[in-house]
Amino acid sequence: MARPNKPRTTNRYSAEFKLNAVKLSQIDGVQVEDVAEALGTRPFMLSRWRKEVRDGVIRACAAVVHRVSAHPKRSDPVVHRSRTHFGVLG
Repeated sequence: MARPNKPRTTNRYSAEFKLNAVKLSQIDGVQVEDVAEALGTRPFMLSRWRKEVRDGVIRACAAVVHRVSAHPKRSDPVVHRSRTHFGVLG
C-alpha cells in the first residue's frame, strides 16, 4: 500500500526551549513522556535533548542557564505553567 504524499514537517527549537524542556523533565515525579506531550514534541526528542545537555552539546548564555536553575522561579511563565500542569508547584 502506498503512503500518502504528505510533506514532512521539521520543527526547530531554540536552545532556551530545549533547556526549559530538559529542566521540566528533571522534576521529581514527572515523566519524560508527560513533558513531551505537554510541550508538543516526542519523548525521543526530549530524551535526546537531555543527553545533549549532559554532553554539553546544548549550551546557552548565563541568563538562560539561570532561568532553568535547580530552583525555578514562579515568575518564569513557562516553568510556572508547566509545574502547575504537572502538579508539582511547591
